[in-house]
Amino acid sequence: HHIASAIAAPMHKAVVAEGKRSEGPTEYGAKCLRASDGKYTVELFSDPPRELTVPHSMLWQWAVAPSLHPKRLAGESVRMHVGDRCVVAIWESRDSELDGVQVLPRMTGKISSRPSAMAGQVEPDPEYRSVAGARLFLKVSEIAGAQQLPAVGERVHFVLALNPERADRLWASEVGLEQPSALAAQLPGRKAVVKPESGAAG
Repeated sequence: HHIASAIAAPMHKAVVAEGKRSEGPTEYGAKCLRASDGKYTVELFSDPPRELTVPHSMLWQWAVAPSLHPKRLAGESVRMHVGDRCVVAIWESRDSELDGVQVLPRMTGKISSRPSAMAGQVEPDPEYRSVAGARLFLKVSEIAGAQQLPAVGERVHFVLALNPERADRLWASEVGLEQPSALAAQLPGRKAVVKPESGAAG
């Protein structure tokens, strides 16, 4: 899967973390393997991979507040399902004490506006709007393999993430097309370049 490579390595490598970054926890990408009775078994994409059981009380996820600012959801409003991705923060300096687990639920929606080939907005499907809001900013850099944004109305899946350019906003990240066949039209070389030879090049 295209996102696997991006999350295979911890976000701050634990080796570097020793001494230099010991003031903060180390974050690892992970995936939920099992869920039962308020406990979740996750597999850390560490080297070597390791399994960890985390309690429901440690889960949190981003949501868009009515003010459009990011807010952290916790408690009953957060659910993690088998197969969901998450980010596990661990205090390696404190005997691997768990700091928290950010759930990255995969959401779906459609491209709602596309003022340019590089940026536009996603309208999350109704069941995700309580968390993701009515509109999310999207940049082409977040769509693996795409040279331009899909057309308005195209179905996509995404996760909520902090916008690195605006810390007070969330955006759609790790975006993929629901019908990957539509991606073919977005790749360079497939575009029909209609450019009449003007003959004026003399």
